[in-house]
Amino acid sequence: MPPDIISNKNESNIENIQDFDRSAEKIYFESSPTMTDMQHSVYLKKKELTSADIPSLRFGNYYDTPALIIPIKDIEGEIKSIQYIFQDSDGKTQKRFLKDADKKDCFLALDDPKETDQIFITEGIATAGSLRKILANREQQQKTSVVCAFNAEGITKVSKVLKVKFPNSEIIPAPDYDTAGGKTSKNCKDSLGFEPIFPPNKGEDWNDVAVKNNQDDSVKLLEEALEIREQAQKLEDSYDHAETARQHVAEKEKQHVPEIEQILDKIDEDPCKDFSMEHFPPVLKTYIESLCETTEAHLIMIIMSVICSISAMVGKKVYMKEGEGKTFQDLYPNIWSLCITKSGGFKTTALNKGSEIALEEDRKILQMMKDIQDRDVEYNPLDDRSKLDAKLQAEVLKESLKRPLLPTRVTSEFLIKYLAQGHKGMILSSEMGEWLKNLKKNHNGDLKELFTYFYDVDIAPYEQRTKHCGGGIVETPFITINSVSTIDWIQKEVKEEDIFSGFFARILLFAPPANDNIPPARQKKRKKSPEEEKKAKKKIADTLENLGELTFSFSEESGVYFDLIHSSLYQMVQCSKYDDRCKKFLEPYLKRWSPYVIKLAMIFRILEDPLSEELSVSSIKSATEIIKVAIKSTAKLFEKELGESADQRKQRLVFDWILKRTTLKITTKLKHILKSRQLEGGSKEYEEVLETLENAGKVECSNPKTENKKDREYVTIR
Repeated sequence: MPPDIISNKNESNIENIQDFDRSAEKIYFESSPTMTDMQHSVYLKKKELTSADIPSLRFGNYYDTPALIIPIKDIEGEIKSIQYIFQDSDGKTQKRFLKDADKKDCFLALDDPKETDQIFITEGIATAGSLRKILANREQQQKTSVVCAFNAEGITKVSKVLKVKFPNSEIIPAPDYDTAGGKTSKNCKDSLGFEPIFPPNKGEDWNDVAVKNNQDDSVKLLEEALEIREQAQKLEDSYDHAETARQHVAEKEKQHVPEIEQILDKIDEDPCKDFSMEHFPPVLKTYIESLCETTEAHLIMIIMSVICSISAMVGKKVYMKEGEGKTFQDLYPNIWSLCITKSGGFKTTALNKGSEIALEEDRKILQMMKDIQDRDVEYNPLDDRSKLDAKLQAEVLKESLKRPLLPTRVTSEFLIKYLAQGHKGMILSSEMGEWLKNLKKNHNGDLKELFTYFYDVDIAPYEQRTKHCGGGIVETPFITINSVSTIDWIQKEVKEEDIFSGFFARILLFAPPANDNIPPARQKKRKKSPEEEKKAKKKIADTLENLGELTFSFSEESGVYFDLIHSSLYQMVQCSKYDDRCKKFLEPYLKRWSPYVIKLAMIFRILEDPLSEELSVSSIKSATEIIKVAIKSTAKLFEKELGESADQRKQRLVFDWILKRTTLKITTKLKHILKSRQLEGGSKEYEEVLETLENAGKVECSNPKTENKKDREYVTIR
């Protein structure tokens, strides 16, 4: 066996070989149309293909090694070169071409491209075979042909040759979703005007799609890629000048959000790790940054509190009406947010800081209501006092309906009557569990089910009658929930049915990391002055106060971008490495994340341009940043806190604590672990957990023979 077969272990490393004086055509026809060695099947099995998927495939040898023989032809069908695919002595896939063979503008068409509607061009032969299988299973059958160009650079050249030869066929480049494929895409677009299709995930080709998904899902992913391509092509056609069109496509490619699809590949302890306010409206970004300088509360808790406050102030003034090119139902900017962190995480501080705009407006309206009630009324003793009282009450109610906050320390019956009067706004709760428990005290029905019904705002009227609070009909109830809680309440109170029934799945979950730092004794020097904060807050408040009614729609650009976000969200869960149980928990959330992008985008757009009724790409980008944190937080919660038993949770807490110290090279003795307060029990509980971790090979004791048990040192191993 030649030395280069042994030394070269990279499948993508393609080298040329000299096959003496034998022509490519002779080599091909001397090879066998059927397998003659079991080694011939290794590559095909790996790629989940058969010889029938690659009609021109033959079998022979690369020197004395069994190899697949693939012909490379010119536009006239003459064999110009050969590609060998085989396994080396280490079991690695190798690819070789004939040296000095003239393969310029050459390719292999798996089916005759003559008189076909569409010609797809891939980089590799396995990708071509898999794409051919997927196309064969489409419901809308079109005459298609798949062509292999054998490398990324070849796609552009082969596309040009095929377009000349078959001018009536639609040329569709299908490069790998990587750097080389991106360059090919740009070249095809700029020089030939051919819009490509890409697999859903970065680093993949269409063979990866076929291997990872079943037949129906593979077809669905291909149809989505073709739909995205068609939308992009329509956008291109709407521009008059080629240069402008190229600039637009370059921007569109930047807008593609493959990182969403990879969010669930790795769950960090900090779901907010890569969060960015880059696309936030400047006034909002300034205000949030100013607030964060005055507290140790986590950024995401401040942000969600501010956004919920703006949502409460906006209310039903703005919405997106269902319809063609819009949504499937009317959407309002009501937000249900729950930040989950441990006690002492500055939860209440974050709520109050972020809600200042709404709180100040609420206090102002309460004062006006009080002034009306305290007003001295001159009346004639002969007048009906009850009529005067009714007039005052009507004035008070008129002001009360403007309040951005809903009462929290009330019974459910009172809250429903309050909503029936026409009130709307935000529920501000520093402990969501306590709020729900308080509402349940005198409520006979399923309160969570009722709130789930109210979530959509545009609902059929809901009527309730009770002995104590009388009757009332609730119509279009607008409720935003701005709340925080500890993980303990979630674990104790949230049941599976709360998720699958939709109540809990309608809440955006955020799990910022715990802040274990010692809080500063004094406020640090601020980068932004208090005046900047006041100025930004006033500008936001004035914008909201003067806001007119808006009915939102998508611009052409933002519509295409939202479609990309929507499909990426679904592909993210479908392609994740989670087991079926975890996917089952994520799917109810998945249905709401996409509409939440629109809800949040409306809020961002108001602060970008309060007169515009079109969502911008930047407003959707800002909304997507929020949703990405919610996705990672939800996955983290269900993978860890909500997806584990009590014993598993204890093990994780102790392991993570030791890991942190091991990473920082801090000695960790048993006595330190006992004082860590990670568990509620005593030394026996800790010792049992450590023994389990040792047996699982996650931690080890470096000095087990130490006389004093508390001086035993532990480190993590993985």
